[in-house]
Amino acid sequence: MLNRSCLLTDALADAVAASSGGSSVTYDVSDGLRLALDQALAVRALGPVIDNATRHGSSVSVRARRSVASACR
Repeated sequence: MLNRSCLLTDALADAVAASSGGSSVTYDVSDGLRLALDQALAVRALGPVIDNATRHGSSVSVRARRSVASACR
């Protein structure tokens, strides 16, 4: 059974760990910010973006904030 939500920081950490790029990645994410999908699927979606950024950028920074009009609570 899939867990239908995950912490964004956990998904990012897994995507960064799986990245084949050489750049460092920093991320600044609001505490407790969750994605409304399973962590494995989140990593699968974030992975190519992180991988591409680390291959082609000298440094990579990800920032995410909760919006006031959040659709998922």
